[in-house]
Order: sequence, then structure tokens, then C-alpha cells
Amino acid sequence: GSHEPHDNEPLTREILSLRAEKAALLDRTNFPALVLSRRMAGDPKTALAFVDDLHERTKEAFDREMEEVLDCKARHGGNREEFFPWEIAYWTERLRREKFAFDEEELRPYFALPRVMEGLFHLSGKVFGVQVQKVEDAPAAWHPDVDTWCLRDARDDRVLGYFYTDWYPREDKRGGAWMNPLLSGQRLQGGTLSPHIGVIAGNLTPPVGNKPALLTHREVETLFHEFGHLLHHLLSEVSIPGLGGTNVAWDFVELPSQIMENWCWERESLDLFARHHETGDAIPGELFRKLIASRQFGAAQFQMRQLSFAKLDLELHLLGERGSSIDFDAFAEKLLADYRPPVTVLPKNNLRSFSHLFAGETGYASGYYSYKWAEVLDADAFTRFKTEGLLNAETGRAFREAVLARGNSAPPEDLFRAFMGRDPRPQALLARLGLSG
Repeated sequence: GSHEPHDNEPLTREILSLRAEKAALLDRTNFPALVLSRRMAGDPKTALAFVDDLHERTKEAFDREMEEVLDCKARHGGNREEFFPWEIAYWTERLRREKFAFDEEELRPYFALPRVMEGLFHLSGKVFGVQVQKVEDAPAAWHPDVDTWCLRDARDDRVLGYFYTDWYPREDKRGGAWMNPLLSGQRLQGGTLSPHIGVIAGNLTPPVGNKPALLTHREVETLFHEFGHLLHHLLSEVSIPGLGGTNVAWDFVELPSQIMENWCWERESLDLFARHHETGDAIPGELFRKLIASRQFGAAQFQMRQLSFAKLDLELHLLGERGSSIDFDAFAEKLLADYRPPVTVLPKNNLRSFSHLFAGETGYASGYYSYKWAEVLDADAFTRFKTEGLLNAETGRAFREAVLARGNSAPPEDLFRAFMGRDPRPQALLARLGLSG
């Protein structure tokens, strides 16, 4: 029975049907073939093989994690034989607290926003050869909290770009965090580009009284992430704005942002800026160990969830016109039997509310796998920094020249190869998540 007007199913079916039709009009076998011809994966077969391979490599750890969660339930007098979808999050969290008496809030005093930004700019200076300075006499921006910054090349002092930072929530501001390119530089007579202009915005915890804004570790990661997107935009050396900066294949665009997050998890780089805002002390060893261990907790469960969405997305779109008339529930159940927790009652699949696939042209339809794809790229690329030095300027310059400066002026796989000397491998991501053995 349909629950009009709140049932998305007819709309979902219509969208699938129109996508199949569009692909046929453009002489492609199916919608994923159309979408992926412009992505790094290249074709549906490669994207599916990628998802299936990661699934294989994650399954054992996933089953082990689920056993642990069930053990935890049993320890607290619950029945192991019954496991309901709505309990998973509860028992997982219970287990996390038992394993790491660790509260994210303990880290907040070490992440005062001004100090974190200073550390981020210092780190980017060392690694990518840039200098960031606040523009003190800048014209007023759209809000008094917004600051204006100038980014220069450390080698020749050339102004590469300007950017605004807009960090705190306001009534009329959207949620989340993002980077917007405002202007792409144009080629000037002497051959250099005029400055690029961008903005990074977030909704960070604002300062209270005379205390600085104190961030969670997650917020610090977010800040590094958005600055990665910004560097991609401001360090572009591409003459044609439409091919510069972040205008790259969808499964490559998160590499510059996600790779920046890695420096938030390394002792050497954290010590540059993570200092107690009152005492100036670095993060105590015990707290740091807990932070690192907590990163890997539940990693297989989270990865499996992402992979199930990616699998569902690709397989559904590969059905072409047939996808619009199948029984969604039977299809999802059969497809994902090997991806879900060992539950007694089957959870509802999310096809009728999967906004990433059906709410607008975001690029995630037949592209949900790109989250994981980009993670493989960033974990792999970061291994070169781990080998050659986290703050190695030569490695940083290589990344800047091979990836950040080049936008979409060459195929992404060529850019990756120019930096790593080979094709990407999934081992580094699995190691980072603690899933590799």
C-alpha cells in the first residue's frame, strides 16, 4: 500500500527509469556506464570490483566486531540469540566506553581555534611552501566574525590567493562545513596567474567569554579537511579556470582534503599546535594513545555500512530500466545479505530515503563508492609522507606540483601516478583502520 503523498517510491522508480533513458539516449549501456566514463574508476566493472574487493578484505574484521558487540550485550544480561537493528548503536557505544574510558571532551582544551589555525598554517608552510598572513586592513566582509587572509608562495613571495574564514554558526547560515571557490585567477601578461579567491566556512564551537573557541578533535579534522580543498583551489596553476582547482573527477576531489586530515592523527604534527590553552602542555601520552585506538574502534562496521550503500547504488543502477520495476526490498535483502549485521529482524533498506542517490544532481548516483575510493587514494598517498617525513618539504612540493597545482588538466590517475610512481593500493587504508591482519 502506498502512503501518498509521503511515499517516495513512485518518485524513486521514475528517477531510475529516466536515468536509464538518458543513458540510452547518449548511447551508453546503462546509467553507471554514462557517469563513470567521466570518473577515475572509468567504468562500472572497475567500481564494482573495487567495492567487492574491499568487502572481501573487511568481512572477517566485521564479523569479529559484531561478535564483540554481542558479547558485550550478553555480559550485561542480554540475550545473544536476539539482536535487533535498533540496538546495534547502543551496544556498540557501550562497548566503546568499556574499551576506552575515553571522552572526546578531554581533548577540547588542547584545541583552541587560534592555535589550531596557526598550527595548520605553519604545517602547510613547511610542507607546501606557502605563507599565510592575516590581512589586517581588509575591507569589512559579510560579517564581523569573518577574517581575510593572504596566501603567498614562500619561494618568491608571489601572492597566490586570498581567502575568508567564517567559522561560527549564525541564524541565517547553513549547517556543516565547506569550501567555496569565489574567483579563479586569470593568466596575466607575464605568464603568472592573478590571485585566486576562496572561502572556508564551518559551524565550530564559538568562544565563550574570554575563553577561546575550543574544538573537538573531529572539528579540528574538519578544519584541516576544508583547508585541503582551499589549497587545491588557491594553488592551481591551470590557465583555464574550468579545469583548475577542485573541478576534478568526483572520485578524486576529496584526495586533497582528506589527505590533510592525516596530520591530525600523528604525534609529530599534533605537537606543533595541540597545546593546553591554559598550561601550554602537549597532549598527555595516555590520552593520545586512547585517541588513536578510538579511531579504529568500529572501523569495520562503519566501512561495511559505506560499502553496502555503494553496492546498492551501483547494482540498482546497473539494472537499467528493470531497476524501476523490481521489488526494492527483496532486491536489497538478497544483495546485502553479506553486508549486514547478524540481526534477528531485517532492517528497512534506505532506498526510499537515500537522498544521496535521489535528491538532486549531486553526483553520488552511481558514485557513492567515491567516498571509499578517495579514502584509498588519501591513505595511500600519505604513506609517502610517512616514509619521507611528515613535514618533508620536497614531498610536499611534489604533491603540490603533481596534484594541487594541476586541477583537471590531466587524467587524475596520471596525477596520482606522478606523485606515487604507481597505481593506488588499498593496503594503506586497511592498515589505518586496523583491518589489515
